Amino acid sequence: MTKADLVNSIAEKAGLNKADAEKALKAFTDAVTDAMKAGEKVSLVGFWYFSAWATVLHVWGKILRLAPRSISLLPRFLSSKLVRL
Repeated sequence: MTKADLVNSIAEKAGLNKADAEKALKAFTDAVTDAMKAGEKVSLVGFWYFSAWATVLHVWGKILRLAPRSISLLPRFLSSKLVRL
């Protein structure tokens, strides 16, 4: 499903026009992105959750101490058992 397909589906199911559905989708993705950048977990119970986790550099069995700016947060997505196919 592409972004356009998702916007069309949201518009149809919510009774919105496509412009409002696109605004709603953008607001949703912005809210999830902002929360993950802040290191928060975002969950819709029974559906999925997103979280951001820090990468740690292991070299020869030792953890290197990195400056906070050099630690990157990676997105992580886990789906609920209800939506796993």
